[in-house]
Amino acid sequence: MEYRPTKEQLESLSFSIVVETENLGMAGIADLEQTLDSLKEQTYPITQAKEVLLIAGGHVSPETITLLHTKYPWAAVCVESGDLEYTGAKMRGAERATGNIVVFADSDVVYDKTWLENMLYTFMWAPGASIVAGETRIRVVSIYTMAIQLIWMSNITSNNAYPRFARNFYLNNFAIKKDVMLSVPFFTKLPLYRSSIAEWIRLLKCRGYSIVQAPHAKGYHAPPGNFWDWWYRMLIFGADEIVKADFYFSPDGTVVEKYSLARRFFNLGFFVAFKVYKFFLRSYYIVRERWTSIGRLVLSLPIVLVSSFVIFVGALITLCNRDYLFTKITAREHEHVV
Repeated sequence: MEYRPTKEQLESLSFSIVVETENLGMAGIADLEQTLDSLKEQTYPITQAKEVLLIAGGHVSPETITLLHTKYPWAAVCVESGDLEYTGAKMRGAERATGNIVVFADSDVVYDKTWLENMLYTFMWAPGASIVAGETRIRVVSIYTMAIQLIWMSNITSNNAYPRFARNFYLNNFAIKKDVMLSVPFFTKLPLYRSSIAEWIRLLKCRGYSIVQAPHAKGYHAPPGNFWDWWYRMLIFGADEIVKADFYFSPDGTVVEKYSLARRFFNLGFFVAFKVYKFFLRSYYIVRERWTSIGRLVLSLPIVLVSSFVIFVGALITLCNRDYLFTKITAREHEHVV
């Protein structure tokens, strides 16, 4: 059976597209414009969506909102009072959406032209799917971007020709049935930057909701664009897993906070081992896809080592002062307005 969606099949789906802008706390308006330009160029036109919603919190100035209205009239800018958490912006978008499926994009990711049609068609190919996951990478054009691909949060999977079950997904590249999204709230008001998302995904799976990986649905995340952006992203990446050790997440959605130095050290050891495993796995996929990447991969190793050291420093700081980095970085993001 050939995997190729037709326009008639896709037109039977009811969907909305939501773009959150909370990532602009660590990015800029150029990143958001590149995201919207990539959506505009989709092979399946975004005009088929019930709506394209831009959730604009405190990071977006009135001048930028006017620019967005002018340059992207097909996108409805939803201005929210004050600052939203990253996950809060996602949930607000789902609440506002009128489509049965909500397709989520981030303000610092550029999507392949076939991204939307393949995300949507996967719901038809696998009708039992509750969540469809795309694949997020860093576009490797230098030894720096190679290093970020190897060490940071983006992932690499096999280039499968057909949908397959997945264990995980990133919130910058996924689609979900609206009723499922609204039935499983995020864990909020915790001193966690992104690590609570993994617990939310675990909660979805505990409740029987399936995740299917869509083929040919890549997004390319912008790498940290300057030294301080890179510095703080690496620090919080290392800190987040240590902070999570103090919280116990139950299948019923409740969270219990309990300080445990032993759990913090266990999480630190597990995190280091997991990052080493992911480094070798990503290296394997990169070389398997294009063996000529070996040279750039080897040259990127010094940046990988320095980035790993900063990640480890973030973890060590958090062992001593749990909330320091979270408070500092979220304050820095809230001050950044585009």
